[in-house]
Amino acid sequence: MAALICSVTTGEIALAAATAKKVLHLKAAANHRVKLLSWGCYFDGVSVTDAPVVVSMCEDTATGSITGTALTEVKHDRGADETIQTAGLHTVTAGTSGDTAIKTIEVHPQQGYEFVAPMGQEYIIPGSVGVYWSITAPAVVNVTMYAVWEE
Repeated sequence: MAALICSVTTGEIALAAATAKKVLHLKAAANHRVKLLSWGCYFDGVSVTDAPVVVSMCEDTATGSITGTALTEVKHDRGADETIQTAGLHTVTAGTSGDTAIKTIEVHPQQGYEFVAPMGQEYIIPGSVGVYWSITAPAVVNVTMYAVWEE
């Protein structure tokens, strides 16, 4: 890792009631580890009585092609010459497998959640492995997400 800090951000993504959706997916390039620094998800719910949204961060060990909408990865140091190796997708519809939940939380649909890894305890994504966030909302709601990592 060469201290190249990168990020992706989704636009608003609609969640159908009681249906899991793989909202954000990051995949490390072959032979390149990625240090996940932070991530967050934010909801636009309107009812204070709605049940919590379940957010699961999962590891994906699929080796084939993953189907989703490409995101634009951004270097935080715009002058850095290195090329971003990690690929970001949103609204993943096919290609994930070997799902292992790393962290599952519940978030009120009128709020958001932000995770910032303590220094030295960041989650390392091995080369050729992906991480994605699967979100299930009991009621219709929109979500936006972001992730920040170091290559």
